[in-house]
Amino acid sequence: MSTSRNPRILESTPEHEPPGFSSVLRLSSTYQTILLAGFVGVFSYLAAKLGGALVLRPQMIWPLWPGCAFLVAVLLQVQRKAIWPALLAAGLAGFALYDLQAGLTFRSIALLLLADTVEVLAAALAVSYAFNGTPRLTSVRSLAKYSLFAGIIAPIAAAVIGAHAVSAGYLARWKVGFLTESLALLTLTPAILSWADMVLKPAKKPVTYYFEIVLMFVGLVIVAYFAFVAPGGISRPALLYSLVPFLLWSALRFGIAGITNSTIVIGLFSIWGIIHGRGPFSAGAPASNVFSLQLFFLFAASPFMFLAALVEEHKEAERELRRGQERFRLAAQTGKMYAYEWDVTSDIIIRSEESVSVLGFTDKEKALTRKQLLNRIHPEDRALFSASFERVTPENPNNRMTYRLLRPDGTILWLEKSARAFFDDQGKMLRMIGMVADVTERKKAEEAVLQREAELLQAQRVAQLGSWQWEPETDEVTWSRELYRIAGRDPNLPPPNFREQSQLYGPESAGRLKCAVTEALRTGTPYELDLQMIRPDGSTRWIIDRGEVLRDAAGQIALLRGTAQDITERKQAEDALRASEEKFRNVFRDAGIGMVIVSLEGHFLAVNDAFCECLGYKEQELLHKTVQSVTAAEDWPSFSQRLRETLERGTSFQRVEKHCVHKSGRIVITECSASLIRGPSGEPRYFVGEVLDITKRKLAEEALSSVSRRLIEAHEEERTRIARELHDDINQRMALLAANLERAKEALSASEGRARTLVEQASQSVADLGSDIQSLSHRLHSSKLEYLGLAAACAVFCREISERQNVEIDFQSNAVPKALPKEISLCLFRVLQEALLNAIKHSGAQRFEVSLTNVSNGIELRVHDSGIGFDPEKAMAGHGLGLTSMRERLKLVDGRLSIESRLHAGTTIHVRVPLAPQARSAAIG
Repeated sequence: MSTSRNPRILESTPEHEPPGFSSVLRLSSTYQTILLAGFVGVFSYLAAKLGGALVLRPQMIWPLWPGCAFLVAVLLQVQRKAIWPALLAAGLAGFALYDLQAGLTFRSIALLLLADTVEVLAAALAVSYAFNGTPRLTSVRSLAKYSLFAGIIAPIAAAVIGAHAVSAGYLARWKVGFLTESLALLTLTPAILSWADMVLKPAKKPVTYYFEIVLMFVGLVIVAYFAFVAPGGISRPALLYSLVPFLLWSALRFGIAGITNSTIVIGLFSIWGIIHGRGPFSAGAPASNVFSLQLFFLFAASPFMFLAALVEEHKEAERELRRGQERFRLAAQTGKMYAYEWDVTSDIIIRSEESVSVLGFTDKEKALTRKQLLNRIHPEDRALFSASFERVTPENPNNRMTYRLLRPDGTILWLEKSARAFFDDQGKMLRMIGMVADVTERKKAEEAVLQREAELLQAQRVAQLGSWQWEPETDEVTWSRELYRIAGRDPNLPPPNFREQSQLYGPESAGRLKCAVTEALRTGTPYELDLQMIRPDGSTRWIIDRGEVLRDAAGQIALLRGTAQDITERKQAEDALRASEEKFRNVFRDAGIGMVIVSLEGHFLAVNDAFCECLGYKEQELLHKTVQSVTAAEDWPSFSQRLRETLERGTSFQRVEKHCVHKSGRIVITECSASLIRGPSGEPRYFVGEVLDITKRKLAEEALSSVSRRLIEAHEEERTRIARELHDDINQRMALLAANLERAKEALSASEGRARTLVEQASQSVADLGSDIQSLSHRLHSSKLEYLGLAAACAVFCREISERQNVEIDFQSNAVPKALPKEISLCLFRVLQEALLNAIKHSGAQRFEVSLTNVSNGIELRVHDSGIGFDPEKAMAGHGLGLTSMRERLKLVDGRLSIESRLHAGTTIHVRVPLAPQARSAAIG
C-alpha cells in the first residue's frame, strides 16, 4: 500500500494485465478519503432510492436490492482496507437516510443496517482475500469462487438477519431476501466493476467494437421491452426465448462485463413489468411473482455468466498461447533457433520460419529432405550425422549432437540439434521432432577460450609460472599443469594437500610457508616467499610462491589461491652474479694498476688503492672529486671528447695518454682505458676505467729518444764526413789515377796494342769506380737536399735510382715548401731512400709511385708498388733494420708510419710528419 502524496485519486493497473476488473483505487491523502466517503454516501443513497423504486408495494418486497452490491464494488476497488470502515459508514448512512424517509421503524432500520454490514463485509473481505484484491472473473474457477463467497455465503448471512426486520413470514422473507441480495451481488457488482474498469483503464478498441455493443444493447432493450413491459406480454411468453440470442451474443463477444450488463437490462425491465402488472411474471400473487422472477433471473444469468467465464478462459488461453508463441519466436530469433519435424517415411522435414535466417536458405531450400540436407553437412561431420540416427531406439529416443553445415554463401555454421524420436508398436521410427540452434558464436567463444587457455599454458610454460588453489574446509588442492612440471610430479596424480606440503620443501622453507599461510587465514594478508622445492628425484628448484585469500559473499575466507614461479635459473644467475661481483671487487681492490668507476657526469664512484697512491689522495677525498679536477687543463678537452664519444657510441677506448695532477701539484703521466657499463635494459650506467702510471716509462722513453737522436746525429755526421772524404780525397785520387793512366796509354807505341788495350780498360774501370764513389757520396750526404730543398733532392734521387736500377719511378710533389727544418727534410729523405730501395730490392715490381704532399700542418710521403707484398708484423719481428730505422727516425720528429700490404697485392707506405713537432714536457718528474 502506497503512502506517498500523489495528486491523482485514481490509478489503474498496468496495461498488460488481463481483463477482469483488476483496477483499484489508491488514495494518498485524508482529503481524498473524505471526498470518496462523501461520494460513496451520496451514491449509496441514490442506490437505495433506485432500490425503493424497484420495490413491490404495498407488500414491500424487493426483487433486487442494489445498495449492498454497490458498496461491495466500491470496497473491492479501494486497496487500503484501513479506510473501509469510513466508506462503509458513509454507505450505511445513505441507506439509513433512505429508510427514515421511507418511514421504517428504528428496529427495522437497525436490523437492515446490521444485515447490510454483515453482507458487505463478508462479501468484500472474502472476495478480496480469495482474489488478493479486485476479482478477475476470467475463468470458471474464479467465477465459482466469487459466486460462493458473494452469491451464496454473504447473502445467506444477510438474509438470516434481514428477515427479522419484518414481523410476518420469516421463511418467505428469508427466501426472497437471499435471492434479492444474491442476484444483486452476482450481476450488479461485476457490472459496476466493469464500469470502473472502463473508466480507470480504458482500452483502445475499434469503432466497430463499440458499434456492436450499441447494436446489441439496442436490440436487447427492444426485445426486453416487448417481453416484460409492453401491454399483452403475459400472453406472449415465447418472447422470453428471444432473449437467449442476445445473452449468447453478450457472453461470447463481451464476456463477463457483457453478460452482467445484459442481465441488468433484463432485470430492470422485468422488475418494472412486475411492479406495473405486466409481463410473464405478473399473473400470480405478488410474493410468488417476485420469487418466479428471481428464479428466472438467477437461472438466466448463471449459465450465461459461466459460459462467458468459459469463453474468457478460452480467450485467455489463446492469448497466453499467442504470447508463448511470440516469446518462442523472439527466443528463437534471439537464440538463432528453429523447430523442425521429420517424417521418416516420406523423408519430408517441416521447418519453422526461423530456419530461413538461421541456415541462410531460400523458401524453396527450407523444404530440403534429410538426404538433400546431408549434402550440405560438412564432409567431416556427415558420417557422425548419419550415425546419430542409428543410435536412436525406442529405449533411447533422444538425439543430441553438434555438427557443421555449409551455408549457400560458403560460410560454415555450427548447429546443435536436440530431438526426440517417436516409434510405432513394432519399434519403427515414425517421426522426429526437435530444435536446432545456431551455436557458431558459442563455438567460436569456446575455441577462443581454448585458445586463451592454450596461450595461458604456453605463457606459464615460457614464464615458468604455475598456479594453485586450496580450499581450507576440504583441504582440496588444485595445481596447473606447469606447476606439476616445476615440481617434477605426474600430472595424472592428485597434488599433495596442505598437510603433505612439508614433503615439497626443505624444513626451513616449509616452516616459513606454514607461518605465512596461517597468517593469511587469520588476517587475509597476502604473502610472497622464496622457497626451496624438493623434487621426487631429489633435485631442488627455487620458486617464488605468492598467495592471497578469496572471500565468499559473507566476507569469510573461502579459499587461498596463488602462483609459483620457477626462479632456479635466476637464483643461479644471482649466485653467479654475486660471485662475479665479489671477484670483480677483489680484482678492483687488489689490482696493481689504478681502477676507477666513474658516473656519466664524471664523478668518482669508486677507486682502488693503486689509483689513490698514483695521485696521492685518500679514497674519500677522490669520491668528492671529478675526473676533470684531477686532469691537466690542456688534456681535458680531448679527454672529455673521448668520454662523450664513448657514451654516444657505446664503445670503449684503450691506452689514451693523459696528464693528471698529483695532490702535490706535480704532473703524473697516465695511460687510461675505459669501458661503458650498461644496465639490464641497455641504458648507460657508468664507466669502468684503468689508469696506469707511465711517468717513469715516459722518462725512460725520453732518455732513450735522446740517445737515439744523438746516435742518428752522429751517424749523419759520420756519413757526411765519409761523403766528404770520398768526394774530396778518394774521388780526387781516382781522378788523378785516371789522368795517369791516360798519359800512360799515350806513352805506349802503336806496336804495343796489347798494353794499350789493358790501359784503356783500367782507365774505364777507374772512371766507373769514380762515378760509383761519387754516387755513394751523394747517398751518404746529398748536397742538393741542403741547397735545393727536399722536393728537388727527392726528385733527383728518384731519377738517379731509376736510371741506375733500370726501373720506372713516378715522382709527384705538391706545394712542398723549400725551407723546411733540417731534421724534417733529412728524416723524410732517409725514409724515402730506405723505402724505395727496399721496394726495388724485394717487391719484384718495375714501376713505383712516390708522392710528397704538403697537407695541413705537415708533410706526407707516400711510396707505393704493385709487387708481391709482405706481412708488416713479420717484417718488424725479423732481423732487418730498415723498418726499425724508419720508425726511430720518425719518432724523433713526431712522425707516424703506417704500412698497407697484402701478399700479391702490393705495398703502400704512408709517412706523415708534423711541421710543428710537439715539444716534450719539461715538467716531467
